[in-house]
Amino acid sequence: MKKSIVLFAVLFCINSYVVAQSNFSLTTGEAVLVYSLPKTELSFEIEIEKVTQTPGEFFRFSERFLAVRDVITTERTFYRLKSVRVVPRAVADPARTFSVPFNSRFPMLSHIAVNADGLLCGLNVVCDPTDIVPTQTTSLSTPAFTAPRPLPLTEEFMLAGSVARMAEGAARQIYRIRESRIALLTADLDHLPADGQSLSLMLQGLDDLERKLTELFIGSTTTQTQTHIIRLTPTEAVRNQVLFRVSDMAGLVSPNDLSGTPYFINIVPASINTQPARGNRQPAPALVYSILPAATQVTIGDGTSIFFAEQFLMPQFGVTIPIPEELLRRSDAQIHIDVNTGRLLNVK
Repeated sequence: MKKSIVLFAVLFCINSYVVAQSNFSLTTGEAVLVYSLPKTELSFEIEIEKVTQTPGEFFRFSERFLAVRDVITTERTFYRLKSVRVVPRAVADPARTFSVPFNSRFPMLSHIAVNADGLLCGLNVVCDPTDIVPTQTTSLSTPAFTAPRPLPLTEEFMLAGSVARMAEGAARQIYRIRESRIALLTADLDHLPADGQSLSLMLQGLDDLERKLTELFIGSTTTQTQTHIIRLTPTEAVRNQVLFRVSDMAGLVSPNDLSGTPYFINIVPASINTQPARGNRQPAPALVYSILPAATQVTIGDGTSIFFAEQFLMPQFGVTIPIPEELLRRSDAQIHIDVNTGRLLNVK
């Protein structure tokens, strides 16, 4: 019994290997070539900004020492939409995948070229390796850890033991920095920097120090960019469909989460007018096809503003065009097909 099971498994593996390696039809036993025409997959790259506001240590004394009222008083984190980018990618269309039996009357059928994804590149040509579009990945960026910075104050104010006294020292330091900057810019100093580069470095250092001291009063704001990808392969026109939502508290959320602001997508293909074939006789099925893609307008907005608007050539909304048999009977012709749209580019 065990020997029978092992023998059956070996025969099954051999049979599977033969079917996978050969180009023969299991029903007719004829040699066949398989190719696919493309359809467009849209990858939506959505950038969300995470904004964190942190109050300064001396925000209660900002109006008293700096005459500033608009300051951050509470710690707050919120999200907002930064940008939307759409990247089209060609994938094989199962509804437009064809098997072509070998026929000696059509020499071109033995020279069908497809890329690694099985998409038709042409006949009697070599596929361009750059036509293969890799699948895109993304990751969330995390901010680097920063240790708490020491207060840039003199010993007199650091040992005062009073928050108000320390805030007064920070304010005096800010005013002193501003006076030093004005003196450098107006050349009101006994000893000026040797060259322009030294002057630029000194001014940059004063600006950084003033910014750090000012943040002790008005607070600081840090941003973190998060990139999310949503993939969509449309098969019909789309009007005012919720693609995603952005929540102030949670960032990007699903279209069904009503806590976020909705962003709508519209996919509107243009109609293609083709001339019908002359005569009443029904044309015979073709062997090789190309596609006349449809110009499709894609827009994304929140109902009042448009964040993305661009036109793409989408083969799934286009018309399938047969390649004439006269070309397939020639052995010296070259037929180039656009891998991304399935469109006939040229015949040489």
